[in-house]
Parts: sequence; structure tokens; C-alpha cells
Amino acid sequence: TLKFEYVNSRGISNLGYTLNEIKMMTPADIVPEYNEKSFRQTIEPLLFGKENIIIFETTHRRKNGTDYPIEVHLQLTRQEEKTLFLAVISDISEQRRSQNELIQSEERFRKAIFEAPFPIMIHADDEQVLAISRGWTEMSGYEKSDIPTTREWTKLAYGKEQSTVKSYIDSLYEIDHWVDEGEYSIHAKCGEQRIWDFSSSLLGKMSDGRRLVISMA
Repeated sequence: TLKFEYVNSRGISNLGYTLNEIKMMTPADIVPEYNEKSFRQTIEPLLFGKENIIIFETTHRRKNGTDYPIEVHLQLTRQEEKTLFLAVISDISEQRRSQNELIQSEERFRKAIFEAPFPIMIHADDEQVLAISRGWTEMSGYEKSDIPTTREWTKLAYGKEQSTVKSYIDSLYEIDHWVDEGEYSIHAKCGEQRIWDFSSSLLGKMSDGRRLVISMA
């Protein structure tokens, strides 16, 4: 069973226990989801010399019963007959809070796009259509499943003019400002002609490097 040999003052302050109290405890006393078998599987790369350091995230529970997320950098060292683990622990509460706020912000953005009563499309330079608004669907008749790419959209909406319009859309990924594109005649799914006045702007790059454009009509 693992025991604590030493905890520095910052660790003691974070946990709320005295050093003597901590030395009488095991990881199961301060890690709510601690599982001996799972932990040993996690540290196997250290025990067998496959890794010099492993990094993982878990949760610590303070003496007052509150939990906080941590990131652990774990190294193995041996002293005489003892196998010791050096754990450098970081409180990542603020990082998690920022991540949650970002997720909530992105969710609000997605909802604003999906529920918009006028046509909005977000598309990438690999032709993928990432999102269309309720207004786009209602006014054109095309669901996102009908137009998974800008190639499919231009084929359905522009017919013989597809190649011209597609080439223009491809050029939008190079813009650095809002562009008023003017009026275009599109074929709605019901067969009627609609006149849409388009404008577009570059949104930036995704984590995979793809450039995004938002187009509205």
C-alpha cells in the first residue's frame, strides 16, 4: 500500500491536513476515484522503465470535503530498499474553469447560429459545411444532410453556374475583411427561384488548420 513520505507546504495548504496527518494516510484518503489496480496500471511504464515520467489528471479532496482537479507529473526513484514516487502536482481548477467557460461560449455561439431566422452557413476550405441556420433550411428547403459540402450546395442551388460560384466561394478563404457579395439567384429545393443577397467573412482557423468562413444572406 502506498504511503506518503513527504508533502511540501503548498501541498499541505491545499489539502488542509498537517504533515503528520498526511503521513498516516494513503492515496485513497485524498483521491475520491482512487483505485489501486487502475493506479498500478497507470504507473507500469515507470516500473518497467518504459517512461521516465508520466502525466495524468485526477482529483484531490481537501480535509473540508471539497474537491479540486489536479495534474500530476510522476517520476520513479529508488533509495536503498525503497521505491519512491516524486509527484509534482498542479491545481488546475482555473484551467478547468476556463475550459468550461469556453465550452459554454461555443455552445451559445452554435445555438445562435442554428436558431438564427435568416440564412447563415459556416464552411471550411476543404468544402465541408459545418453548420447552417434554421433560416437557411426554411428559406432554401435544404437540410444540412442535403448539402454536406459547398460543392453539393452549389450543385443544387446554382445548377449550370456551379463552377463559377464554387470558384468564388473558394476565394473567400483568402479574405481578411467582411465582403458584401451582392445578389445571387438560387434554386430552392421546392423548385422555385429565390434571390439572396450574400455577405461573408473569414472566421479564422480551426485547430486542424482548416480556414473557416461564415456566409449570411
